[in-house]
Amino acid sequence: MSLVNMTQLSAVKNGRNRTLDLVFVNDESVLNCAIAEACDSLVGIDPHHPPLSVSLACPQLIRFEELSEIRQLNFSKSDFEGLQRALLAINWENLLNRATDVDSVVEIFTHTMKQQFTNFVPSFHPRPKPVWSNRRLRELKRQRAAALRKYVRRRNAMTKLSFTTASSHYKTYNRFLYAQHVLRTQSQLKRNPKRFWSFVNSKRKESGLPSNMFLRNDSADTLDGIGSLFRKHFSSIFNSSSANTAQIQSALRDVPHNVVNLSNICFSDEDVLKATEKLKPSSSAGPDGIPAIILKRCAIALCVPLRIIFNKSLSLGVFPDCWKKSAMFPVYKKGNKHDIVNYRGITLLSAGSKLFEILVGNV
Repeated sequence: MSLVNMTQLSAVKNGRNRTLDLVFVNDESVLNCAIAEACDSLVGIDPHHPPLSVSLACPQLIRFEELSEIRQLNFSKSDFEGLQRALLAINWENLLNRATDVDSVVEIFTHTMKQQFTNFVPSFHPRPKPVWSNRRLRELKRQRAAALRKYVRRRNAMTKLSFTTASSHYKTYNRFLYAQHVLRTQSQLKRNPKRFWSFVNSKRKESGLPSNMFLRNDSADTLDGIGSLFRKHFSSIFNSSSANTAQIQSALRDVPHNVVNLSNICFSDEDVLKATEKLKPSSSAGPDGIPAIILKRCAIALCVPLRIIFNKSLSLGVFPDCWKKSAMFPVYKKGNKHDIVNYRGITLLSAGSKLFEILVGNV
């Protein structure tokens, strides 16, 4: 070990007063690390090989950054009554008629809606981990952590016993709560099958996308790489070609002239209200950040601005650009989960475009 500049740091002895487990380092920055016998272990303790705890001093402060600054909103828990009152107080006619093109109108509408969300739509609160946790278990966890800190500072028989006792109480109560959680989940199979299968999927070896995926001869093991493979696969099966003038004329050859003139269509507030009844109350926001449940639950307040947007789009013959965007995500079909080909793309559209489609379909 000396020939390769390795230094042995462990002096922890086993039950026979021998040091069998060694810790070698070759970096001067970790020569001062603290190595001691761990008072708690993940598995059963072997008397010949006691568990070790290694404490390293970081040379500089580690800074953690948020992966995303986007505020995740829980639209299903919105204050719909308060939101509707706030939207009714807005003079949509004066606000939206300032813009001449439909893209600007939709942009003003979207911006105004997002401003109201800050007051009436709560953020997602992280679920407790574990999900079966309660106040007593969290308190036992805090006591266990406090006992561990004392043991790390003063390693003696008393602090070790204190930590071992606190850890035993936490583990015993945690196992009890987990068993109760399993029984409740099993008893709710008929009443709440979604929760049951969510629990089953959490126990499988892989949930979500695999960590390593391939597309024919290409493979990736990072999120960016896997995303590139999905983008390559979905773009290869999507037909982005547009019809030329001759093809359009051929398709319209047998269509009677002046059957429907979209520029002459004018929707009323009642038409918008009837269309929102057919809208599925999804709480998942589309690319514009407005979910269908908001349009449906606040239809009385939003029928005026939506009517203005739809009629302006038809009169100008222009569909809003922001409603042309969609978010695509992969859904597993069958076969090997690591093969990109075995996934199909599902697109998430803006709720306004869905409502527009319902209205035009009723003409």
